[in-house]
Amino acid sequence: MVQTNQPQGNVTATSATPNAGPSTQAQTPPVKSGSSSVTKSGSSSDINVTGMERVASVAGGALLVGKGLRKGGLFGLISLAMGGAAIYRGYTGHCEMKKKMMQKTG
Repeated sequence: MVQTNQPQGNVTATSATPNAGPSTQAQTPPVKSGSSSVTKSGSSSDINVTGMERVASVAGGALLVGKGLRKGGLFGLISLAMGGAAIYRGYTGHCEMKKKMMQKTG
């Protein structure tokens, strides 16, 4: 049951059924990121972090997340963000910063 407020302040109950007509919920389009987005298929061109570097990123990220949760406050939030980024880097095997650094050096 969904309750809606009428302009007069009266509350009415309506039942939401799947086939009751057009949907009132806005559908969001898929989010498109830049041309270097990481795909779920994990193509080899997007993976630039391999082996022990990935393991170290996930382990270090987990430690930072734990530290951030224990610490709290602004510095805890910063630790959480850095730990989350490190876990993401290790999980996907892609690091945009490393990609940019490798382009500059060679």
